[in-house]
Amino acid sequence: MQQSESSQPSVIVVGGGLAGLAAAHTVLRSDGHVILVEKEKKLGGNSMKASSGINGAESFVQQKLEITDDVALFATDTMRSATGEASADVNDLVSVLTRHSAGAIDWLVNAMGVDLALVSQLGGHSRPRTHRPVKAPAGFAIMSALMKLLEDYPPERLQIKTGTKMRSLIEADGSVKGIEVVGEEGKSLSLYGSVVLATGGYANDHSSDSLLAEHTPHLKDLPTTNGPWAEGEGVKAALGIGAATVDMDKVQVHPTGFVHAEDPDNKTKFLCGEALRGEGGLLLNSQGRRFVNELDLRDAVTAKMNEQSGRKYIVLNAKAAVDLGAHLGFYTFKKLMKKYDSSRALAEDLGMDPEALAAELKAYNRSAEQKCDAFNKTVFPAVPFETDEEYYAGEVTPVLHYTMGGIRMNPKAQIMRQGPGGDLQVIHRLYGAGEVTGGVHGNNRLGGNSLLECVVFGRIAGATAVADLAAEDKRA
Repeated sequence: MQQSESSQPSVIVVGGGLAGLAAAHTVLRSDGHVILVEKEKKLGGNSMKASSGINGAESFVQQKLEITDDVALFATDTMRSATGEASADVNDLVSVLTRHSAGAIDWLVNAMGVDLALVSQLGGHSRPRTHRPVKAPAGFAIMSALMKLLEDYPPERLQIKTGTKMRSLIEADGSVKGIEVVGEEGKSLSLYGSVVLATGGYANDHSSDSLLAEHTPHLKDLPTTNGPWAEGEGVKAALGIGAATVDMDKVQVHPTGFVHAEDPDNKTKFLCGEALRGEGGLLLNSQGRRFVNELDLRDAVTAKMNEQSGRKYIVLNAKAAVDLGAHLGFYTFKKLMKKYDSSRALAEDLGMDPEALAAELKAYNRSAEQKCDAFNKTVFPAVPFETDEEYYAGEVTPVLHYTMGGIRMNPKAQIMRQGPGGDLQVIHRLYGAGEVTGGVHGNNRLGGNSLLECVVFGRIAGATAVADLAAEDKRA
């Protein structure tokens, strides 16, 4: 028999990743009540695995490091990645994302206590603006801090229901009233309140009604960096009440997922984060030759990866490794990367000609001196590459990483449906944030914008939900 919760919480947040926790904290800090629903046994999701960092333009951290940046340039970079055009008009969602980016960094550091002291320049960016911690990968550090702070709230303010899967949205009179869920013991339950969907994307959706198979059948068999939870339940639940979607065929293939030497055919890969290339990592083919601007946009790097026959490798020298200690410690522990005492040792182990590799490194150093190379690379971290310094290397391959498409939202994070006349209308008391939504990233997400989207729109979703509930109370 179905059970029902009699108490009416302020907001139900579905999804325990960064978007969900940003929304939950925002509601709680506004004296609201939250039910946080997560289908896995613990919080974290893909956010916990994010490594490269979170973008912010005109942040106080940049200012401390004397990095010159501005929001307009960040918006231009985001739109160039999204459209492939150098001067595309900035849409409303990108405007919100970039204008709130400095505030997102400030909130994480000063309100949540996250270390984001390092700033690097990732592919597709005109300035260094991707923030990350000194001692841990960004996603782990951010999520650990936000999860720890949830412990401050008593159960009458915050209920956390892990192992609880949303089955559908409850709608009546054009307004969302709550969700139907199934708990760990298989019991059905109705939860009532406004709903923030923060359930992530569908880049590991191999279910009978797979969104990958429906919208990108040519990609469905690629390996993925996503956990088994990335099955698109939030999108499907919203579709069940008529929500509109956008860009559902836009799925990002990240150029670098690690190939584990002991399990090369595993369809789930660890992401080789963009931070490795941002700090100076080189991409080499099986002959030890570079073939791409490592700091180009993700889709461009992926295209060049696919042109290469044989294995491809990410290679870092000792200088590049200095600010990547936490990453490299994890990757070497997991046997995804291997340490070498010289470029010769690396070449011999990977079946490359040591002299050819040495010549490639010298050519790269010359290009760095000239500040441009044959691939139009103009930023050269960690140079010079010396043949007698330590190196790290790991095999990499393109992987399904992120779904740009999802349910439509407006700049207030309200979910939309298409009205009878074709216009978009708000679905009352339904909000969204993070990868479950679409429209922010266009054809190709810019590195570092995923965690940012989660924080910016998670906070907006929580704030809008609180404001809408207050307005309802006034009308009552």
